Amino acid sequence: MSTAATTSGLRYRLIRTAFLNTDQTFADVARHLQTSRSMITHVAKGRRVSRRVRNALARALGMSYRKLWEE
Repeated sequence: MSTAATTSGLRYRLIRTAFLNTDQTFADVARHLQTSRSMITHVAKGRRVSRRVRNALARALGMSYRKLWEE
């Protein structure tokens, strides 16, 4: 497994775990952005890149974009 894949996998687990401590879901973020839940998942897993979705995920978790996405 590559380092990038490992980093993406760890970040995804961090995001999913952090969402358990909020009252929001990926579906809530998707509705707010008028996109699909699968798009949110793809971005969280590092399969797609969308600054808009990344910003929304960071905001939903109360984190800065840089803290969540900087590699």
